[in-house]
Amino acid sequence: MKDYKNKSVSLYREPRGLSSEIFYPSERNSNTLFLAFIFFVLLGTSLFIYTKIQQKDNVFYHIYSMIFPQKASSASDAEDVGQEDGATGAEAKANQDGNKLVVDNSKSDLLQDIIQLNKEQAEKEKLAATTNVVNQDQSASADSVENKEIKPVEVPLSVKSNLFLVRVDKSNTKRISLTFAEKEIQTTKEKYFYDLITQLLTVKGKEASDINTFDASVLLKNATVENNVLMLDFSKEFEYSKYGMVGLRSRVQQVLWTVFSNAKDMGIEAVSFTIEGQRKESIGDGYTFKLFYTVKDLQKQLDVSNA
Repeated sequence: MKDYKNKSVSLYREPRGLSSEIFYPSERNSNTLFLAFIFFVLLGTSLFIYTKIQQKDNVFYHIYSMIFPQKASSASDAEDVGQEDGATGAEAKANQDGNKLVVDNSKSDLLQDIIQLNKEQAEKEKLAATTNVVNQDQSASADSVENKEIKPVEVPLSVKSNLFLVRVDKSNTKRISLTFAEKEIQTTKEKYFYDLITQLLTVKGKEASDINTFDASVLLKNATVENNVLMLDFSKEFEYSKYGMVGLRSRVQQVLWTVFSNAKDMGIEAVSFTIEGQRKESIGDGYTFKLFYTVKDLQKQLDVSNA
């Protein structure tokens, strides 16, 4: 049997493949601190050199440009571009300030343009309002015209007419006949009968024996046609004649012959007399007034022997 009593046994074994200098804790801490110091020294040196290179005009920049010529040129161009950009920005600011001055100088012109535009707009609105009023007036006028009876346009006419007078028979003064005088009458279709009888009241004959029994004081007030009946309204002087009853009979015949001889194609079937708008059964000293006179009442000769 072996004797183990006098032998000392070491319980620690050195790891295989590892150096004892690195393994032990005291030596490992010292190496780590040294490596950290070296790292910070290199970092500080690099920052110093980089700063100098950025500042240019020093030995570090020249060495850097010799080693890296392209990068140095790019950095220089970038700096020049930056300076140009700065100059451009300054110029732009100056231009902007100049533009402000130009705008300031043109404010008066702009204000005048605005005033002119406002005036034009106001004129347009005024014109539109005026046009609207005119349109409304025209519309109202059109409505009023539609509501009113539209009368035909009166066309002037020149009509050759026969105006009848009485002629005293020279061989027998107790017998009178009807004769006429031609006259051109300026009238219209609507006023023809009024103008015709008005001319009859003052017409003169060709001969001395031709007599107009109407006095100058007799007036025709109105002449209208209703249901083919010519309504003649005379003044009150129509009732009296200086020729007495013969004069009144002659007046009626003068009117009837003048109307019917000139109204052959006008549809007049009868004539009715009124005095001052009133119908009368008799006039003068008892001359009987008929309500309507037709062509059957025409007399070519008047016997006044009993008058």
